[in-house]
Amino acid sequence: MFARISTMEDYPIYSSKGTFRSLWQKYHIYRNRLELNTFLLGKFVVNFEEIDRIELRPSNLTLMGAFFRGKRPFEMGIKLDLSDFYENLAIYKNNGFIKFFLIIPDDLRVFKQYLENALNDFRRKM
Repeated sequence: MFARISTMEDYPIYSSKGTFRSLWQKYHIYRNRLELNTFLLGKFVVNFEEIDRIELRPSNLTLMGAFFRGKRPFEMGIKLDLSDFYENLAIYKNNGFIKFFLIIPDDLRVFKQYLENALNDFRRKM
């Protein structure tokens, strides 16, 4: 009966299309969150309050290095695509069991710039 009222948070600022390197997974930046859509693990939603920092990372061909790239050796992370073989974006969280995600958006530097701008805008408004 009632129409849903959309807000600006409902529309992505930037969407990364699926590529071979991302295993055809899609990543979306919103004004208040990051959504990582995966085939096997479902959708991860990372609210901007949870993001500690982001950084570009080189490829890492060791399996253990892909899982333990946090600030301390016991911090667990998840790689969602072929980040062992290609330069990737690390998204570090400040809480939760999973401390970081490794992803490869369609254009790393553009995605990182949009995410940094959205994070800065969000933090300024807080």
